[in-house]
This record gives sequence, structure tokens and C-alpha cells, in this order.
Amino acid sequence: MSYIMKFEALKRKAIRGYLESQQAAYHMGLMNGEGAVLALKFMQLGADERKEIIAFADAFRATPGDELAAAAKQHDPYALMALGAREDGIRSIERCDVRNASAIVERFPNVLPRRLRGKSFSAYVADNEAADWVLEFADPLSKAA
Repeated sequence: MSYIMKFEALKRKAIRGYLESQQAAYHMGLMNGEGAVLALKFMQLGADERKEIIAFADAFRATPGDELAAAAKQHDPYALMALGAREDGIRSIERCDVRNASAIVERFPNVLPRRLRGKSFSAYVADNEAADWVLEFADPLSKAA
């Protein structure tokens, strides 16, 4: 018996984990002074760069409860810089292909059930109409694992 997960599902879970970590990092930055450093970096940018970042924040479609995006829409310099960095991180995960599965699992171990963390897996194209990439883990509870 084995456990199978679509690669795209793995990436979606990694993005959720990344967003949670970035929300926590945003609050920590507010408390430990990192916000002031990023705000200063924002102020040191050229006028065109600042306008571009503000336009990105204004056009950004925030989800309810996204405090970082809400602060960026208010043109808070720290939030503007942090939102841009967060979206770059999301795009990096979205661009990953199946060859990056091990790196995603290593960076975001919570994307897997606890019993599968640290276990090896194989990747292949599923025999379905969508030809999804899937990851297959040997069942850690079986005697062969």
C-alpha cells in the first residue's frame, strides 16, 4: 500500500504554509524593528520604483484577514516592501516543477502527514486524462517500508 499526492496539491499546501509564515514574520517585524529597516529601504528607492510598488499594492486582491495586504493598501512602507517579497516567494513556489518536490518537502515539511515526513518518494505522471504529476510514498506502516 502507498500514499499518493498530486504535485500541484503539494505546491498549494506549501504556498499556504509560506503565507502563514510570512504573516507571522510581518508581525515579528513590526515588533522587533525590522519594519523600520524595510520602510527606510522603501524610502531610498527611486520615485518610479516607489510608484510601481504602490500601484502593485493598490491593484492587489487581498483575502479577508490578510493584514499585510491591508496595510500595504494603506501605503505603509514596511508592508509595501513585505507584500512584494511575499508575492515573489509565492511565484517562486508556483514556478517549481516536480524536480523541486524534495526541496519543497524539505522547506515545508508540514505539507505531508506526519507519518510521511522524512520518507522517500517517487514521482511519475498519473495515468489520467489530466496527466497529473504525482508523488508516491511507500506506506510507512507496512513491513516493506
